[in-house]
Amino acid sequence: MICKIECRRELKRALAVKLALSGYAYRAIQEILGVTPGFIAKWKKEFISAGIEGIILKYKGSRPYLNAEEKQELIQWIINQSPWDIWEL
Repeated sequence: MICKIECRRELKRALAVKLALSGYAYRAIQEILGVTPGFIAKWKKEFISAGIEGIILKYKGSRPYLNAEEKQELIQWIINQSPWDIWEL
């Protein structure tokens, strides 16, 4: 995956703002990006008042349950397991 969910959300915001500031009609932006007029207006306003920082996600999420090493160990464990059938369950 090239871009995480957060990145795609920020990209959609940035594109909506860029198109709006470039003179595209809200209806055209809605069709291109699949967003609402409220979405366009909100992020355009945020960009005008705070610049690029206004459209960047503030929430970074909680810490993952597993660290990177534990995650790899779990993946390896799953790969190494033999397939089950219904009788083994």
